[in-house]
Amino acid sequence: MNFLTAGDSQNLRIVLLGVSGAGKSTIRNAVLGGEAFKQRRTTKSEIQTGRVEDKYISITDTPGFFNTHLTDEELQEQMMKSLSLAHPGPHVFLLVINLETFEEDERNIVEKIQEIFGAQAFKFTLVLVTGREKMSRRDWMLFILRQL
Repeated sequence: MNFLTAGDSQNLRIVLLGVSGAGKSTIRNAVLGGEAFKQRRTTKSEIQTGRVEDKYISITDTPGFFNTHLTDEELQEQMMKSLSLAHPGPHVFLLVINLETFEEDERNIVEKIQEIFGAQAFKFTLVLVTGREKMSRRDWMLFILRQL
């Protein structure tokens, strides 16, 4: 799997990961502006490209992990498709986690990412946590402690 390539500083390739409803569409639209992606549950990987200042940014949306509309094989196929859409490979995997909808089974997302993309993917993964503003400080601290 190819990741950041030398001499490619004018382009940025992002692959969004997360469960359905985590806010991937909102993040894409915030980066690219407007409604580049409709906010809906998707069963296929799709790409949208835009220009932000002097960079071309390609954002690949993926189906949500634990998507009940896809078999494990179909999910893996769409995740592999996301890599080909981000050819020659993504600069970053952006894992979107919504604290408002976080479920215990989402802890398994790390294993799923490793299973599909390999352990090397974690070197290129950033976690974006949304929904913190709707939690009290106490609930936030309890959430963090439970993750340790």
